[in-house]
Amino acid sequence: MKTIIALSPKSGFADALQAALEPGRWRVIHHVDPWEKGLMAAVGAVDVLLVECQLTDVQPIRLLKTIKKLQPQAPVIVFADETRDEWIEEAYLAGANYILSKPIRHKLLALILDRLAPTTEMPAHPPPKAKLADDRSAPRESVQDVSRTLSTLRDLSRVLTHGLISDSLPKRFLELLREILGVNRAAIFLRKPFSVVSPVAPEAPTSRLRAACAVGLPHGLLEYFELSLEGGIGRYLHRFGRILRSDASELQNNPEIQKEFELLGAKVAIPILDQETLIGVAVFDERLTGETFSSSELALIFHALEELGLAIKNSWLRDELTHSHDLMTAILGQLTSGCVVVGQDLEVMHCNPAARRFLLGTAPEPPRRIQFSELPQPLGSRIYESIQTGASVAAFRHRPRENPELAYHVSIIPFKHQKDAHPLGALMVIDDFTQIQRSQQLEIEASNLRMVRSMAEHLSHEIGNALVPMSTHQQLLGEKYDDPDFRGSLSLALTQGIKRISRLSNQLLFLTRDDTPRHESIAAVKLVQDAFNDAQTLYGLDGRHLDIKNTAGSVAFEGNRASLLHALSEALLNALQSSPADSTITVQIDTEEEKETVWGKVQIVDRGPGFTPDLATKATNPFFSTRTVGPGLGLTVAKKIIENHHGHLTLITGEARGHVAIYLPLKNGNEANAKAFKNSHAGSFAPGKN
Repeated sequence: MKTIIALSPKSGFADALQAALEPGRWRVIHHVDPWEKGLMAAVGAVDVLLVECQLTDVQPIRLLKTIKKLQPQAPVIVFADETRDEWIEEAYLAGANYILSKPIRHKLLALILDRLAPTTEMPAHPPPKAKLADDRSAPRESVQDVSRTLSTLRDLSRVLTHGLISDSLPKRFLELLREILGVNRAAIFLRKPFSVVSPVAPEAPTSRLRAACAVGLPHGLLEYFELSLEGGIGRYLHRFGRILRSDASELQNNPEIQKEFELLGAKVAIPILDQETLIGVAVFDERLTGETFSSSELALIFHALEELGLAIKNSWLRDELTHSHDLMTAILGQLTSGCVVVGQDLEVMHCNPAARRFLLGTAPEPPRRIQFSELPQPLGSRIYESIQTGASVAAFRHRPRENPELAYHVSIIPFKHQKDAHPLGALMVIDDFTQIQRSQQLEIEASNLRMVRSMAEHLSHEIGNALVPMSTHQQLLGEKYDDPDFRGSLSLALTQGIKRISRLSNQLLFLTRDDTPRHESIAAVKLVQDAFNDAQTLYGLDGRHLDIKNTAGSVAFEGNRASLLHALSEALLNALQSSPADSTITVQIDTEEEKETVWGKVQIVDRGPGFTPDLATKATNPFFSTRTVGPGLGLTVAKKIIENHHGHLTLITGEARGHVAIYLPLKNGNEANAKAFKNSHAGSFAPGKN
């Protein structure tokens, strides 16, 4: 098959040429840019060059002159839509063999191509060779030797695909090839192995070919001598993929290839392919007897080398897989986490030393493979479930039955290829959480001890403050009992002390409750009024006033009245203590709708300095207080009670006043009543503007 290069800015031109030519005789290679780097050097390696252009300016003439200057023997055919006589003459003078006009005429083009590059056709049934008179005297041993040689090469090509030793395989093949062919010098040059199985896009393979093995050549030469895919023998074989002889006519103008043949003392160069790319080059000289190789022998050697290329690629693949497997095994072996890989057929494919130690308590490197039946039943059942369903198992804790003080954190993940419907297996990762759990337990115990210490300190201080007035009056009781003023002071001290201790007791009781029974309906306005009275009388904070702004109508909360009353009392007490004397505490009762929930909202606004961002984050913490009196549990208890009623308490910052917002969900008739009342009083209140 002969080759045509078509230089045309249109891809349809090359397609039209290929359609016009007889299949199997001509191959058309299309190039868009006539000045493409390296194109001119390849012109001499093709049979005909076709140029599509317009002979109306000097550009096509320059191109023709460049082609003829670099490759004087290259035949050129010009196809032109528009022409001028003066430019036609210049084109012929520049070296064009024929100038044709479109459309392409099939018969004319075929005739011209046969004249420029005639093709030789093999007859379908070659006539039998005439027998010579001395055929009977021809030695029959030579025919048997050739048959034996070809049979050996054929058998060798079948065996090579099973070779997986990348170092000795080329050398052994070259020794057998030298023995069969009877050559003195031979060498095999190979590319550097490149990644075959990496999921990441591989880098461009190196263009250098180093000697993998050689016979009959000095070691010092091959140590520093390389072939290249960018020039010389390597470039020619990589470009055309066919056998190259040192006496080929196309090498007359290529001194680089001639020099490489001369240095190697070789006569033939054959590409080593893996059916996809060129991975190496084999070079050797003629037979020891001086005879040259026939075309059929070289073709057979070419196919044998192709089998060698496949075997070398397979050996690279095997080396890469072995290296990856060893590396992964080493990594898993050094992990402190246990890793167990179970296949689709429930075969334990890998179990690293940490997993063996966690699950079986064996030595790090036992001599046998673990069976699936040896895994603990809770773990084995979950692995089986993951493989069957293809779903990951949520991380869970596992305690060995025989050693329950140990705690393992286990996660199971199935793995599969993108095109597979069912998992190929599952990976189980085991981490020893025994020490972590013990540390967490110790931290919890230490935290509890700190909490108890802080609680004891605050409670003793608060109870002491409540007992001091009563203790003082108790000491004076015998002397001043008959004094009316003393009896009034004693009554007040007992009342306030009992209230403070009772409040403290209630706070601790509410902190220990997780659930609050919800069986009452409490009117919001009445609840706020009662809570304000309780807060005001608790410490005798008279002189503060309550201003209730109700825009929600007759809204009622559902829950435990005593709990909600205590929560609002604590929030209002905080507002009373923060406000100066003779000031007003504003309480706004409103509703807000969020998605499908209607909230009853109680906003408490005092006349104090307000909450800073730092203070808002600490105000609801247990035993936190900015005052010297009180245990610091008021807002903590209020928040806990509101959350038990599925609501939430918010401290609003960035304002000049203290602002506490309490949200409780409304249900049933409260929602419709609240919406109707809110619509009728729309615009009467803006949050945070009081």
